[in-house]
Amino acid sequence: MRKLKSYDKFKSLARKLIAEHNTNNPFDLCSLLGIKVIYEDSFKSFFGMYCKIKDEKCIIINSSHDELTRRIICSHELGHSFQDHESVLFMKENYLFGTEQVENEANYFAAALVFGNLIPNDLVNDENKKMLNDLIRYL
Repeated sequence: MRKLKSYDKFKSLARKLIAEHNTNNPFDLCSLLGIKVIYEDSFKSFFGMYCKIKDEKCIIINSSHDELTRRIICSHELGHSFQDHESVLFMKENYLFGTEQVENEANYFAAALVFGNLIPNDLVNDENKKMLNDLIRYL
């Protein structure tokens, strides 16, 4: 059940950010949180990445994607900025969402940010976690 606890943590964090800043737009939140968003188009299989460059928090997004996809990528990478690690490289060819716990936590944050209060805690279970992750790709 560790992933459910992770989901609750990231869902609460997303709700808190939405309430504090009155927006669920990840680009606005990055600006408000001092996270620089950089667009890059030189990698075909590159979706996005969160990193620190000289102590500056950055999200790098492949600019060749459409606006909605970039928004979802930014939401996911913003989730990484709240994890306990320094840098997460998120490069997947033809598949945006990974299966490792670190990626799932960022997916849960992105889902909570995109869906806001539409996902009650009692609806999240082992059976629909994968569906929740997959649903994000269709937004």
